[in-house]
Amino acid sequence: MVLALLPFLAFTLALVAAPLAQVIRMSLSHIDLKASGFSYEWSGLDNYIEVLSAGQTWQDIWNTIVFVVATVTGSILVGLVAA
Repeated sequence: MVLALLPFLAFTLALVAAPLAQVIRMSLSHIDLKASGFSYEWSGLDNYIEVLSAGQTWQDIWNTIVFVVATVTGSILVGLVAA
């Protein structure tokens, strides 16, 4: 039974876990683009602190919430009218 799950686990690891780990690594690093590739310098939570302390970030989050609520509500209403 466990052997039957191995292809699923390999697929999940390759397409979900590995990219997720890379994104987390990148978000906690300062990335320097060089001609030979990427250079990672550990920055910890500094990137998050910088983004969340900027005033524009909270306005962007609010705009996203308004857009999502309006789009979902509009889609539901169009669907109800079409039905």
